[in-house]
Amino acid sequence: MRILAVSDIHNELYKAKALLDVVDERNPDMIIVAGDITSFGPLKAAHDIFETLEKAKRPVLAISGNEDIREVGKFLRSKDLDIHNKGVVHKNVGFVGFSGPSAVSIGGVPVFNYEAVNYTLSEMKNCEKKVLVSHVPPANTKVDVIFSGSHVGSEFLRDVIETEQPNLVICGHIHEARGVDKIGKTTIVNPGALCDGYAAIIELMENGEVKHELIRV
Repeated sequence: MRILAVSDIHNELYKAKALLDVVDERNPDMIIVAGDITSFGPLKAAHDIFETLEKAKRPVLAISGNEDIREVGKFLRSKDLDIHNKGVVHKNVGFVGFSGPSAVSIGGVPVFNYEAVNYTLSEMKNCEKKVLVSHVPPANTKVDVIFSGSHVGSEFLRDVIETEQPNLVICGHIHEARGVDKIGKTTIVNPGALCDGYAAIIELMENGEVKHELIRV
């Protein structure tokens, strides 16, 4: 399976349109969007971006990111694109989404709890391969390092990866940490920010091996 992976579009519709040329040239089987479709809105930007991606005539799976307003997530769900805490099987490859840290609280009251991602990955035992799509990167990797040199990724996500060992993790969020790393048998790819002209072509081979190419758009 060949995947065109992007993240951090941040309203840049012209970059989404440029992906159509990548689809023509590289012929991916599907497109994965790993969050931050917008920059705190507007919702219309998300509509326009996914209307453009529909023209690629490829399956699209997506999650929202920290800069996507709640309405963006609702829009993704209404289009049956959202895989946050949800498992989707395509050509016997299981895809699960994870939008952020393990939990978010406001005033000590839990608002979101993402631990269902463990359960969803575990339940996809019959899939030949598993792909975890996360907006945030896992902690203490090459793909979670900010300009200061600090690691700012999710410890929770790293624990999930170490336990479940999916074949592939596609993430984003840290624009300057574009790159590839591994945790055990899991390959982690941060394709970089599409708003800066970056994406990745990833191939899941029959034997479970992951090949990757970081590209310019």
